[in-house]
Amino acid sequence: RRYGQALALAREAADLAAGRADTAAWWQMMFLQGECFREQGLYEECRNVAETLRAHQLTASSPALAAKVLTMLSVVSQISDEVPQAIALAREALRLSDANEGPPGLHVEAQLALIAALAESDQLDQAWAECVVLSGMLDGEADSQLAGKAYWVIGNV
Repeated sequence: RRYGQALALAREAADLAAGRADTAAWWQMMFLQGECFREQGLYEECRNVAETLRAHQLTASSPALAAKVLTMLSVVSQISDEVPQAIALAREALRLSDANEGPPGLHVEAQLALIAALAESDQLDQAWAECVVLSGMLDGEADSQLAGKAYWVIGNV
């Protein structure tokens, strides 16, 4: 939970990766910076990092990376009271994570973002329908922390 320290290390690692032309490592360290900004409540900084990653060629070539970025942007949009945009971004992240053979947590995170945005906009019937979908995604193989977050969201809705 030392997000300031993690942010500094992620910046340093991103710079090193860029110097070595290691695009994948650079991307991951930039994404980590975005997460650190988000956790510190620095939402515009998080949005700036996410938009940089969204425009990057590596993101364009990977549905999984695009889904991660769109989920991050959805969360920031919802927090920034841009709820219709948050819903649209989360739906796009879900679409991309469906088309992807990536990690199962990716789809769950996008689903969580969609549910949060729908609930925030008082679309509780739609949020509940998405909760039903989410509960079907949780099986014995789900990461316990992610499953706990998912069940917490379902309980809130």
